Amino acid sequence: MSVYKYTSRMRLLSLLLTLFVAISVCAQDRPDAPGLNRCCVAKIYDATSAEMGEVIKFNEDFVESVMMRYRLKDGDTVALRLSSEYILSGLQPGGSNVLFLTADCSGDAFVIPSKSQPMKRQAAILPVGSAGYSGATNAWLYVSAPLATRTLPAPGTLFKAQWDLTTCSPYAAPGYTYSGGTFGGYWMKRVEDMYAKWKRPYWIK
Repeated sequence: MSVYKYTSRMRLLSLLLTLFVAISVCAQDRPDAPGLNRCCVAKIYDATSAEMGEVIKFNEDFVESVMMRYRLKDGDTVALRLSSEYILSGLQPGGSNVLFLTADCSGDAFVIPSKSQPMKRQAAILPVGSAGYSGATNAWLYVSAPLATRTLPAPGTLFKAQWDLTTCSPYAAPGYTYSGGTFGGYWMKRVEDMYAKWKRPYWIK
């Protein structure tokens, strides 16, 4: 084989190897690509060093809280806000924006966020004992069905309680009828108590 042909073949192999590596890196960097891992994403851990989720974004010059991609048992993810001392969602409970058909806030919740998140499922954290910060004793995670859209309760639906800032708050009889026009909300199911599952303080690595 001539030197020219050998050199040309080596250049071709080198080019193909470079393209293969570039394609592999791009595939790993695609968010939520099925079956692939994201490269170089900061992870969040609890006090026992158990991995909780991935950091979506934060300001490295002022890390007071971060947005976390939290994976549910079925593989879907929701976005939650987290610091070393608390876990919250984009929803601030109170003002009749988390409603229940029962007086003790059991069963599904009808949640009315001002803004929805670009996630497959919508989520809300309902804190107990404090308005979501270090003094809270529980942080109940509620999650919608996959790809849920805003809806209105059926006509005549009577809600018996709301989640106030820190606790279940029953309405005076006969209850509360939501009439939000076209705004609507999401029906959500209670999934777990985040503080029972994940021990504080939380940290990034």
